[in-house]
Amino acid sequence: MAQGATERMPATWRIVHVIHSSPAARLRLIANELPLLVAGVASGAWFFVDVPLQVTGITGPGLEIGIQHDAGDAMWAGSASAWLAAQKRERRVVAGIPVPESLILRTELFFGKRAPPSFADALSVGTARTAQLLRASASTRQRVPGRLVREEIAETYAALIPAAKERRAALELHIAWLTTVASREYGARDLECFRASEQQWAASAAYEERLGDSTMRADRTGYEALRDILQRQSDSIAAHSAMPATTCWASIVARLVHTQVLRLWGPGNPRTLQAEVALLRVIACSLAQDTSTGT
Repeated sequence: MAQGATERMPATWRIVHVIHSSPAARLRLIANELPLLVAGVASGAWFFVDVPLQVTGITGPGLEIGIQHDAGDAMWAGSASAWLAAQKRERRVVAGIPVPESLILRTELFFGKRAPPSFADALSVGTARTAQLLRASASTRQRVPGRLVREEIAETYAALIPAAKERRAALELHIAWLTTVASREYGARDLECFRASEQQWAASAAYEERLGDSTMRADRTGYEALRDILQRQSDSIAAHSAMPATTCWASIVARLVHTQVLRLWGPGNPRTLQAEVALLRVIACSLAQDTSTGT
């Protein structure tokens, strides 16, 4: 290194937990305020995930925010503290604090009890797209239309699982997983109500087309760039856990897609799970038809 040169710290995922004050505050944070915290960071990579949190004794709906920051610990702490203070003054954030570890990358959340090292990078790809769509949603005061969420799901699956046969099998695994989650959340007596609600949602209004249009289309390139390395990591996890490699990979893709749906539609909506399953079924059926006709 030349004399007088400053050694740059390796980029590290820094984590912040915040409890937002309202759904409107959440939207403002994602669409406008978080990019200010990211500004000036060399990589520009960041992600958020909706999670229930307890921060400084306060419990509520919150965001886990990850920023790939190459600054030293002191500089990062100063930037995070200043940003949090500004958000608290504006009453968008009720409580917030930098934390040493991620909640959503906990090993117990993944098959094989290991999180792929590049999973945070994949979350960052989806976050950039979510911020775009939520800015448009905020400007029109409308929820992200269901057909755009459907497109997000379909394009993400196509980017990460290009082969149609394997993609359809992964979609079916995703459906089975969410149906199991629904049976736990709703209880056995309510599962039929869940399925009926899912069918009703799928049949209604052609995925909320009444909510207006958007010229933005899903982009596969970010996921495609990560596909090979992320799949190699998945294969390694599968090999160490005696699990079929295709099942492990499908579970990782399903977790990414499910996270994206929750980010686009927000937490706390009891219809979101039904709507996601309905969209997955429509995509899987469409894929089956395309496969059978050779298109």
